[in-house]
Amino acid sequence: WEARRGCFFAAKDWNDRPEADNVYPGDCCVPLSSLPDVISQTEAVFNGCGLPPIMCCHIADGNFHLLVPYNESERATMMACDKKAVELALAAGGT
Repeated sequence: WEARRGCFFAAKDWNDRPEADNVYPGDCCVPLSSLPDVISQTEAVFNGCGLPPIMCCHIADGNFHLLVPYNESERATMMACDKKAVELALAAGGT
């Protein structure tokens, strides 16, 4: 938990978007064989929406956490990106 907590505060502090005053914590898990592709695809989804995610992973078990800095006006976009991230994980046989 300490590492995840540290990632949350790093996401809040590291971000070149000072208007992003919230951090959304997402969580996905996929089979190890799918992990590189799903991480790349998920990162592309968020980057494509202008919401660069920070990822903290326990790579040995296929689990990755998304920490997405955003502001309230971007909430709907961020949630749509998170929905797509979950869809990518589920399509890969994950959760």
